[in-house]
Formats: sequence, C-alpha cells, structure tokens
Amino acid sequence: IYTSGSTGKPKGVLVRHESVVNHNYAVARAFALAAGDRVLQFATINFDTAAEEIFPTWLAGATLVVRPNKELLSGDELVQLIRQEGLTVLDLPTAYWHEWVYELSLSGESLPPSLRLVIIGGEKALRERYALWQKVAPNVQWINTYGPTEGTIIATLYDPRLDASHAGDHSEVPIGRPIANVRVYLLDDNLQLVPVGVPGELCIGGVGVARGYLNQPELTAQAFVPDPFASQPGARLYKTGDIARYLPDGNIVYVGRRDLQVKIRGFRVEVGEVEAVLSEHPAVKESVVMVREDTPGVRRLVAYVVLAEAVDFSELRRYVAARLPDYMVPNVFTEIDALPTTPSGKVDRKALPKPGGEQSETQGFIEPRTWAEDTLARIWSEVLGIERIGVNDNFFELGGDSILSIQVIARANQAGLKLTPRDVFQNPTIAGLASVAGSGAAVLAEQGLVQGNVPLTPIQRWFFEQDFPEPHHWNQAVLLDLSQPLDPATLHAALAQLLVHHDALRLRFETGITIPKQVNAGIDAEVPLTVIDLRSASEDGREAVMRIAIEREQRSLDISRGPLLRAVLFDGGANLPGHLLLIIHHLAVDTVSWRILLEDLEMA
Repeated sequence: IYTSGSTGKPKGVLVRHESVVNHNYAVARAFALAAGDRVLQFATINFDTAAEEIFPTWLAGATLVVRPNKELLSGDELVQLIRQEGLTVLDLPTAYWHEWVYELSLSGESLPPSLRLVIIGGEKALRERYALWQKVAPNVQWINTYGPTEGTIIATLYDPRLDASHAGDHSEVPIGRPIANVRVYLLDDNLQLVPVGVPGELCIGGVGVARGYLNQPELTAQAFVPDPFASQPGARLYKTGDIARYLPDGNIVYVGRRDLQVKIRGFRVEVGEVEAVLSEHPAVKESVVMVREDTPGVRRLVAYVVLAEAVDFSELRRYVAARLPDYMVPNVFTEIDALPTTPSGKVDRKALPKPGGEQSETQGFIEPRTWAEDTLARIWSEVLGIERIGVNDNFFELGGDSILSIQVIARANQAGLKLTPRDVFQNPTIAGLASVAGSGAAVLAEQGLVQGNVPLTPIQRWFFEQDFPEPHHWNQAVLLDLSQPLDPATLHAALAQLLVHHDALRLRFETGITIPKQVNAGIDAEVPLTVIDLRSASEDGREAVMRIAIEREQRSLDISRGPLLRAVLFDGGANLPGHLLLIIHHLAVDTVSWRILLEDLEMA
C-alpha cells in the first residue's frame, strides 16, 4: 500500500498477508458481522480502508454493496442509498461523518431502521459531533477507529457501548484500545513508558506491524525499531509520530501529530511532498505548505509561495494536480515576499499570515446579479472564509473540496436552493450553480424570545453526571485579534443583541438536586462586557494584564446565576493591536455553534 512520503515520492508499505488476515478476523468480530449484513464499500480500492470493508464482509458471508458512482454522496443521497439497499453497516471517513451528522441535525431526518452500525476513522473525532450523533441516531451502534497503514489499517477501536466508564474523562472522544493481537505503547523519547495522562508517542507492536518500506532501508530503520517489550526475537515497534495519552480507564486519546504529517479529509499528507512538487515549478522560488483551521472544523491545505516570476495560481494548482492526488492539492495559494524565519534560521510557520483566499481573476470579476447568485456567494464566503466572490469564480480553485461542498449544499438547502454534489462538481461557479439550482421553501426558524424550563440535552446530562469539582470553569474561549479599533459602545450593543438572539446564552442551571434543571432566563439589563485599556502598558505589562484578566474572567462564570457568556475588549487604541476575548460555558456552546455565534456577532 502506497502512502504519502516527505521526499516527493510515495512510500510503499510492505504489509504482510498475516497482518491483513489478523485485522480482518479481529474487526469482523468487533463489528459483529454476520451473513445478513449489507456493508457499503465507501472507500476507493487504492486506500487500505477498502480492505476493511471488503474482506471482513466476505469472511462473514455478508453482502458487499459497491457505491453506485465515483462522486461523493451528499447526506440526503447517503440516507436514500441506505434505505434503497437496506444497508446495515457503514465505514466512513471521520471528516465526511462530521458533515453528515451536522446535516442530519439540521434536517431532523431519521435514519432507516436497517442501519445498525457506523464505523469512522482517519481523523480526530469531535466530541460535539458525537453528542449530535447520540441525538440523531441513538439506536445506531458507533465505533471510532485509529491506525496508520504501517499498523495494518487500524490498530485500536473505541466502542462506547462496551465501555462501562465511557462517561469518565471523555471531554475528547477516545480512540479506544488495541484490536486482537496488536499491542500499543505510549513512549517518551527514550522508548520508556509514560504514566497515565502524560502524552507520549504512540507506538504499535504485535501482528499488525508491517515489514517496512519498499526499497527504503534507512527510512524503515528510523520508523520500525526493536520492540523492547516483546519476548519474541526480532519483534519490532512502529513509531507512528502520533502523540496520545492514556485515560485512567485504559482508553487512549489522540492528541496530535509529532511532525508535519497531517490528515486532510481522512487522507494522510506529508506537506514536504507537496512542497517538493511545488518547488519543481520554474516560477516558484520557495514554498511552505501547512494545514490551517482558521474556521473551527474547517481544515485547509494552504501553500505559501515566494515567486521567481509571475504565475497564475490556477497554473500552480493544475501543476500540482497533475502530479499528486486531489486531496494533496493545496486549497489556497498565498504569495508572500519571503518566508519568515526563526533566529536559528528555520522557517517560522507560526508567523505565516492568515490566507486571504487569493484567486485568479482571469475571467474578470462580476458581482452576483440575482437572488440565487447572491445567496450562493454569501454561502461560499461563509464556508471558504473569502469576502469577495464573483459569479465566475471556481469553487475548487478558491479552496473548496468535496467535504466543504457538503456544507455548501446543506446551507443552500436551508436557504431554499436545492443542490446535489453532482451539481457542484459539474457547475463549480456561482453562475453555473445558480442556473441548475432547484427551488424550495426556505427553512424559517424565527420563534421570538424563548423563556422557561428546557429539557437537558444528552451532553448536558453527561456533564452533570460527572460531578466536576469546578463545574463553572468548564468553558471554551476564543481570543480574536482585531484588525482595527473596536468601539466599546458598538460592541456592547452587538453583544446585547447576541444575548437576545441566542437563547442558550441566557441559560441558568439549578444544581444540588437529583436531576438538575435548566431555564431560559429573560433579558438582563447588564451586558457581560469588560473593557481593559492597554495603551499605557509596556509590552510585557500588556501580556501580564491580559493573562490575569483571562484567568479572572474564566473563573467568573456561574452556571446558576449566569450569564454563560463573558466578553473582554483589550483596547489598544489607534496605535496598538486590540483583542476581543469571548468565554462561553461548554453547556451552551460547541465547535459548530462557535462558527454561528462569531458570524452573528460580526453581522450585529
């Protein structure tokens, strides 16, 4: 199986048949596959996940249902396929599942009763999406998997229904425990075991370890090392480069990558490979490629290029696309004068600017001319993070991909424009999409001010079952850099409107009783905004003032008296950068709602 490599050439992973057979039997048992199952082959044949869909299914005497076309299915189309084919098992990329769950939560559509199991893998699963899943599919078994190709498809899995203590410390979704005949260790730099709760590199041992990389002995020696914990002579560990930690109950939580190897839409990408290809273009002097998540939940592959001569970004995109798979083509190209460096001379990736979504304008910029074009341009702007979009701009050249197209379709349907993934791929411009979009009634959600008792959601019930020692402090916060001075009075008015519009920000919780209660309070005359003047403080003093204020405000939340929102404006005046701190208790916010709140605040 070939995977992404940092030298510009793919790495061939030598996976033994014994390892594949072990995996197949292990997951067939874990997934409880039986002759009556109908399993969807979602993955393409050149990715190892396809082996997880095909062979365990056949081992169990079950039916493999091949996806009807090569295009990515929309959420609605997937539900229709489940119903049409009587599918019982799905094995989906995590990124696709994230969008599908969100779309199901918006539509309120029930899943067909034939579906009994959904398996996900490829990226870190969001806790917020799992909470939504529990609401939209409470009767469907769900399993989260983890594993690199070098460990034979998957090495661990997490099934909440088999985990009696799954409500323990799971503010993040675990990747679980090793599958049969596979061992997992979390080790420090000296290959010593780390204690529970301490991050370490995840290393895989046992039957699942591959032989190494084809014709690359040095790379094999670096990644496949002698197993100090095995009694069998010659046994080896595979060093994944992934950082993880143990929970007290024995489950493992994925933390992140140790190096620059990243995951995009479930596919592994080593940015050095993309940089190597870009550097071969005669117009490119230097390049750096990295993953950015400027909008929560939206990961984009961004290429920063220092040009030796003028070149159209669409030409660079075509050049990379001709040499690498589509998921390795940068979503956004940004030209910079020089690569920022650290004092030691290394590229300072943290200093790279936020991309503006630069795009080619070879066809000329044309403003939206109809309601449909204007609606689609607004949706593209929200999803792609680009302010100026014309009717001839290409969705994929602006940084869109198949996963983001699902967001566009869901939002367009909510606005009354009916689209499918095929429409986006065949008509990737605003003008083209508007010409084929069907129409339907937009979803109207205006309901006035909500007050009174509200039932607890599953994630809220889970929160109170933990009996946290500091329940008021369990919050999420964002610190926004302001591009220009912000008038405190204007911000005060915007926050007041935000509290009116979003009822969850006015929630109050009655605790200390058998079953906690939540109530939507009315409008409070006091807006929780604090303004701190940074203009007279030194640089070190500004940092200290901000740090103290952030800690104080995070401790000030009170879920009983409310409100669940705190805002701090750090005013730098006309000459110093300003910052806006927003703190919201996790009982009222998640990754999805942050995006909506920030959009509404900007509009207000």
